Amino acid sequence: MECDNYACAKAKYSTSPIISPGYMILGGVSGNEGAIITRDKFGADDITELTADKWFLVQTNDDHFAG
Repeated sequence: MECDNYACAKAKYSTSPIISPGYMILGGVSGNEGAIITRDKFGADDITELTADKWFLVQTNDDHFAG
């Protein structure tokens, strides 16, 4: 997989099939370019991104979005 920017990488890691579920941590080079992508085998279940108000992200082995 080749990408030359954050948006391309986020799209590819969010949609490309993978062998098993997991978490992907993605970081870019500009402000607010960072995300935790929660994956199943076929696509993203959730994407949590950095924002001006959320300047750091933490991921444990637990789906924070699942009630």
